[in-house]
Amino acid sequence: MKKSARRGLVPICMVFLALSCGPASDDGVSTGPEGEMEADPGLAAAAILHPTEGNETEGIVAFEEMGSGIHVMAHVTGLSPGRYGLHVHEAGDCSSGDGTSAGAIFDPEGSGSGTPAGQLGEIEADESGMAHFMTDVHQIALAEGPRSVVGRSVVIMTAGGETVASLACGVIEPQAPGAMREGSGY
Repeated sequence: MKKSARRGLVPICMVFLALSCGPASDDGVSTGPEGEMEADPGLAAAAILHPTEGNETEGIVAFEEMGSGIHVMAHVTGLSPGRYGLHVHEAGDCSSGDGTSAGAIFDPEGSGSGTPAGQLGEIEADESGMAHFMTDVHQIALAEGPRSVVGRSVVIMTAGGETVASLACGVIEPQAPGAMREGSGY
């Protein structure tokens, strides 16, 4: 896919994420996918993913504070079919062509042999190279503090195998509370 055509995907990704959050009502409560009531979101952040050298992977990863956890949503394109790691890395730096400037996977409590807080899960790309991902996590935060991911980076990595490579990287930046819902047409 040509770069000029791919650049138009980012606004589409943002609309997808806004719509996937569910419509907001006027009384400060929103309706979830099953019609259950959820509190309006608190803090929000997002990372626009840009391809590392030689790759075409791009997308968006959004974070919203919901109750006691963080709701993570991702929409990624330009992948080969298969599974990939979705990680928050220590540094908010995507300047190196290979993603190494993002540092190690974020692990504020030094889990050692456990799963690092920044290891959000695996995404799976379909035959068209597109992956959607949603999860709720409790080991990271958006508010200031040692568990905050704001100012760090999100990296899409090859999963498993002998060689691990970063395919895309984006810095996590704060967004206005409820920003992913605004402008969604609801």
